[in-house]
Amino acid sequence: MPTFGAQAKAYDGRTESIIGRAELPVQVAGVTHTLNVALVNSMDDECLLGADFYRTFNAIVHPRENLLQIEGASERVALEAVTSGKSSRICSLQIGLSEITELQREEIRQLVDRILPTGEVPVGCTSWAEHRIIVDESQRPVKQRYYPVSKKLEEDMHSQVRELLAAGHIRRSSSEWSSPVVMVRKANGSYRLCIDYRKLNAVTKVSAYPIPNMDIILRKLQSAKFITTLDLSAAFHPVPMSAGSEKYTAFTVPGLGLFEWTRMPYGVAGGAGHLPGTR
Repeated sequence: MPTFGAQAKAYDGRTESIIGRAELPVQVAGVTHTLNVALVNSMDDECLLGADFYRTFNAIVHPRENLLQIEGASERVALEAVTSGKSSRICSLQIGLSEITELQREEIRQLVDRILPTGEVPVGCTSWAEHRIIVDESQRPVKQRYYPVSKKLEEDMHSQVRELLAAGHIRRSSSEWSSPVVMVRKANGSYRLCIDYRKLNAVTKVSAYPIPNMDIILRKLQSAKFITTLDLSAAFHPVPMSAGSEKYTAFTVPGLGLFEWTRMPYGVAGGAGHLPGTR
């Protein structure tokens, strides 16, 4: 069964064209099932078993014992770890995915240009929701010292703080609470200003609002024609902080003083669950 446009992709970025498919009987620990397999011209391993194998055989991996349990098998199967660089290069298959054509790419580019605004767009503020931080009243304020950074990073930190201050996302604070700033390196080499809220989060009561389940998301994508990634810039900042909760978000900036958020910051407990709940 020839399959057009499908590829198997390795972690190192190398791809192999899938030249066909076949239904083969596979026997493990005396249990036999038929699997639909993809065929490629060359591969470092004789075969690779994916999620469909585990579903079909109802297999369970016990990593501590290095054992594989198969439904209906009289005994468990011993697993042997692969450590050689050559054999571990192809560990993941992206079956059925292919690059879009130049014509499709141009059509998508025109669609994006037509729908999305051009240039810088100010971050708005929703009136549909606000983020509230609930802390036990008997809890003493968490006050941490700032982390020392290099002169260059401090200048970058000050620049980002001034931008947030000008945008109205933060304001000067006199709070008894204080968390330290962490400058996190991004993939492009620049740094993002983040706050270490771990100690605040440890004493925060968190809403039980569910975070989207990745398995459900992937299941919904099975019939998708196009798949891409979008970077939602400043995703948390359109959500305002509830009155009285701003003091808990206070953070110390060496050389500038104490600030607190008027918008929901990254890193606070419950923020990730609050965002998808905003409609």
